[in-house]
Amino acid sequence: MNKTAVLALSLVLTVLFSASVLAHCDTVEGPLIKEAKAAFEKKDVTPVLKWVKKNDEKEIKLIFAEAQKAAAAGAKEIAEKYFLENLVRVHRVGEGASYTGIKPEGTKIDAAVLMGDKALEKGSVKELTDKLTEHITAEVNKRFENAVALRKTADKSPEQGRKYIEAYISYIHLVENLHGLIKSESESGHKH
Repeated sequence: MNKTAVLALSLVLTVLFSASVLAHCDTVEGPLIKEAKAAFEKKDVTPVLKWVKKNDEKEIKLIFAEAQKAAAAGAKEIAEKYFLENLVRVHRVGEGASYTGIKPEGTKIDAAVLMGDKALEKGSVKELTDKLTEHITAEVNKRFENAVALRKTADKSPEQGRKYIEAYISYIHLVENLHGLIKSESESGHKH
């Protein structure tokens, strides 16, 4: 895998596992809710425990048991919602994100997240890294070319110099942020 593909893969992994991006763990169409609904139907919490930190398992097991009792007593819809809301809450808090409720069907999910899921389903990351590499390369090139062009006239006036500095900052911050994403993931491991 070439350096650009590694950069793209690292970026997508960071995007997929960053708490600050528009994740889909809290959407009806995301994998957590789908697995949780199946677990609730089968009356087996075990498959969804992977979504929470080990020290949160006890809480989820208790909530699941309470919800199952309520479902057996005829309040299935409310019980399932109680379980799902709490599972998503505990998961989100565990990844360092805030919990704002379960997002409804049709909630916009970031394209990178969808591509990441598709790659996992297909068992191949090639299409994903190709698209990300193309996008990253285009953006870096665009900002670089703009900075190079404006650098040529930067000393002609303060206004032109400021335009160059703006372009320079945009370019350098992109490079720095891309490198920072890769560096922080590789040095500190998974942050999800």
